[in-house]
Amino acid sequence: AEASRFRRLIVLGGPGAGKTWFTARAAVACARVALDALESGEDPRSVRLPIFAKVAAFRDQLASPIRDRLVAAMLTSFGDAPSSDLATAIIAHEHVSVFLDSLDEAPGSDDLLQLLDGCEWSVLLSTRPSVWRHQLRVRDTDNEAELSLEPLSYPRDVQQFVHAWFGSDGEVDGERLLERITTSPRLQDAARVP
Repeated sequence: AEASRFRRLIVLGGPGAGKTWFTARAAVACARVALDALESGEDPRSVRLPIFAKVAAFRDQLASPIRDRLVAAMLTSFGDAPSSDLATAIIAHEHVSVFLDSLDEAPGSDDLLQLLDGCEWSVLLSTRPSVWRHQLRVRDTDNEAELSLEPLSYPRDVQQFVHAWFGSDGEVDGERLLERITTSPRLQDAARVP
């Protein structure tokens, strides 16, 4: 949910650094906050809605206004097309956070991202550093930033993650997993990837 407070947030990371996991997790957290707000009776017009899409799906939409393309990219993942009323409602909504994943997997998206700069919705974009050429302007302000994801350290970060994942109810299972990881350098390498 913290990620959705940014107007622009660029998430950089190498292969396997956890960019997609981070982007999807941020979108889910934003959705939970929205659902809680709606359930508590907040005015739906003031609730921040999340849109999650791959940059390639965004790029591949028919030329149309930027909000239409973003919503269409999100809805393509649902298979059967949802009602046009849903798309229309999201397009008209003012408080939207767009979570765009994998710029590095969508060659030819640079011009489209520059068009996105004019959109008033907030944007979180994930990519490998080698592909990032400041296609979106990120100013030095409190609500715009670039961050780099770093691999987990072994054993400290991995142990903390496993303990948090399993919690006290799964302490025995967590310890078994950690013992298994300890016996294999290949598993130690794999465990460093979120």
